Parts: sequence; C-alpha cells; structure tokens
Amino acid sequence: MFGHGHCGHFIGRVEPGCRPEYVSEHYATGRIRYTNFDPSARAPGHGRPKSVTKELHTEDSMDYDFQEVSTTNSTCVLRFKVKVAHDAHVCLSSSEDQDATPIYEIFIGGWDNSKCAIRRDRTKPDRAEAETPDVLSADEFRGFWVSWNSDCKIEVGREGEEEPFLSFTDPEPFEITHYGLRTAWGASGEWEIEQGESRRRRLKML
Repeated sequence: MFGHGHCGHFIGRVEPGCRPEYVSEHYATGRIRYTNFDPSARAPGHGRPKSVTKELHTEDSMDYDFQEVSTTNSTCVLRFKVKVAHDAHVCLSSSEDQDATPIYEIFIGGWDNSKCAIRRDRTKPDRAEAETPDVLSADEFRGFWVSWNSDCKIEVGREGEEEPFLSFTDPEPFEITHYGLRTAWGASGEWEIEQGESRRRRLKML
C-alpha cells in the first residue's frame, strides 16, 4: 500500500529514493491524471518504484466511474486514498454497465460516516458490515485497500493495517472484470489510486 518503499505516490511529486529523471511521462486526460514511472528505474538502496498513480474527482452521483482490470495473480488489490465527508463507494463487477448484475458494492463511511458494508446485487441485507465512526474526512486523505480473489473473497482494510475490518466470501462467485468508484448521497470527493506492483499482489490496469 502507499508508503512501502514505492515512488510517485502523488501527482507531481517525487518521493525520496526517486530522482526526477526517472519520471518517464506525465499527461492529463480530462478529470483523470496519470504519472508514469519507468518500471526499470530505481534509486540505489530503494525498492521498485510505483508505476502509476491516478487522481480522480467524483461528483455527487449514483453512477460509478469504471475501470477495467485484469490480473496474472489469483488475488488482486486496489489501494487508494480518498478525501470526502462520507459515502466513498467501490464496486466490483463483471461489466461496466451501471445496472449490471452480479455486482458487489462496498460502502465506506456510509450512514453519515458511521459504518462500512458490503452488498451484493444492490439488495439487502448487507453481506458484511462494521461500525466505523469518522472513517472518512472532508479535510484530509484517508487510505484504504480492497482485495479480492477468484473465489470472490472480498476484504477491506485501512492503509497501514494488514488485517481487514470488513470481509465476505461469496458462495456463488463470479468473474470480476471491472471496478468502479463514486461518491454519493450529497458528497463529492478526491481520489488517489495506486496502480502497478505491490509487495504481495498486483492489480494490472488495461
């Protein structure tokens, strides 16, 4: 996750252990900005650099901003930071269709920033939930990770913590090909999304 000897955690910033010449490309496309690092470049004595960090702004909307994913590993992980007062939502889906099922929805800081939950196919009861008062902040970025495997074991945790605070294993798993992000119920937010190599797992963005 963020801060494990990787470089380029934030747009326009080079972390200790990276030199400016290691930056291979910086470009902007609409509301999503990327910073790319040469994956073969690293400073002596430091671990491999992070390849891409993405910034994303989400308005108050019930629609997800989808990205396609694939992985060469049995388990993949999405690591991100978000700055929002409440209701940072992540979905895992087999399609980028807003109305498609099956789908998992992960609600972080829902219910007025008091609780987190995992829901399948937009129906209650929720498959997992946890009381998490003030888990989000409108004033500072908070880091999280979401992991899943081919058996649809889904775990959600905080940056810097190995143990998840939310976990669910689906007895009827499906192939996850997309993830989506949104902020809703009166909230708009800023995201910083890590892409590329991690210490244990890889999320490959296409």
